[in-house]
This record gives sequence, structure tokens and C-alpha cells, in this order.
Amino acid sequence: MAGPDDAKDAVNQCGLADAGSAGHHDDLALQRQTDRVTSWAFSEAAEFARRYDDKARAYYNRRLRKSNFMVAHTALAHKLARAAYHIMRDHVPFMPDKIFT
Repeated sequence: MAGPDDAKDAVNQCGLADAGSAGHHDDLALQRQTDRVTSWAFSEAAEFARRYDDKARAYYNRRLRKSNFMVAHTALAHKLARAAYHIMRDHVPFMPDKIFT
């Protein structure tokens, strides 16, 4: 299983973290950059889910009726992020019936 050092190496290979003095990386800056990349990835996943998945689109439209499009988009991305966490933690398959109820 991949550890935190593997995640750092992956981010460093993508060129997302700048080297500090003497080639050392600032862990806090690396964490912030990783959070931005993860946030972007789930935002993109929410956009594709909204476009191509009927249940995700229905959830998005329900949220959209209550608030603006950005809140609905962020809520869908957050729901997908929580689902991804539980999938990785419990080693279960993705169940759209359970997530979009």
C-alpha cells in the first residue's frame, strides 16, 4: 500500500512542488499543493458525473433548485470525495444507488 512518501514522490515527479533550500521540500506547501490538485480532480469528476450519470444529474439538479450552481457543483464533488474515501477504506465497489439517495 502506498504511503505518504509515495504521494510526495508522485507530486514531485509532476513538478507540482518547488524545491526549497538545499533541495528540501516544505511539507506544508506540498500539502497545500496536493490539496489543490485533489480538489481539482474531484471537481472534474463532479462535472463528468453531472453530464453522464443520471443519478448524479438528479442530485445536482435538486441542489441547484435550492442554491446556486457553484454550491451544487461543490456538493456533488464533496459527495464523490466522501464516496471515494469509503471505497478505499472499506474496499467496496462504487454503489450509485447508495450515494445518490
